[in-house]
Amino acid sequence: GRGAILGPMVFGAVAISDEQENKLIDLGVKDSKLLSVKKREYIYEKLKEDVKKKEYQKYFNTLQIPSYEIDYRREMGENLNNIELLSMIQLVLNVQHNLSLMKEIKTKSDREIKKIIIDCFDSTPNKIENIFSTFFPNSEIICENKADQNYIAPGIASVVAKVERDNMIDSLSKNYNEDLGSGYVNDPKVKNFLNKYESDISLKRKRDILFPAIVRQTW
Repeated sequence: GRGAILGPMVFGAVAISDEQENKLIDLGVKDSKLLSVKKREYIYEKLKEDVKKKEYQKYFNTLQIPSYEIDYRREMGENLNNIELLSMIQLVLNVQHNLSLMKEIKTKSDREIKKIIIDCFDSTPNKIENIFSTFFPNSEIICENKADQNYIAPGIASVVAKVERDNMIDSLSKNYNEDLGSGYVNDPKVKNFLNKYESDISLKRKRDILFPAIVRQTW
């Protein structure tokens, strides 16, 4: 939801073994943007079943940044790339912590993250690789633009984040008793919602309008 005007940005991370990666390949996992809604939901539900069987327990993590937090951090001078960078680092730290607590993984070596693959949001992947290397010096770091189309782990993380964000938008639609569509500004349903607040959505910011907290006003 980097470009969404309604709802949070949702980041996803997943830790998988080579064996689990092969199972995900069989599921047809790839970048969420290349999958239909039904296919994304099918993969998501299948993963939830596997979690119950403890096949992926504690391996998946998501992190949400609400619209109002993005606005506040942008107002304080933080750019969007830095918000994403810190969120991704926090996610990997969360996964690393969860793995360290998993008693079913017998050896310390198997609880370590050997490789981190990042779907890069920046035009200079090498810069992001170097930053991650300072936090995770014992892991191989791969940072590429469109990595979610080329690697299974970021592909499944993309699916989990996308489905969870869609579910949040559905929940917000119920709260506001109105179909909020995709949450993106070019969606007619979103425009109808915003027009109720007499907003000019072509403006990056319009502080004299009292938007709900779910409406993001900075980019």
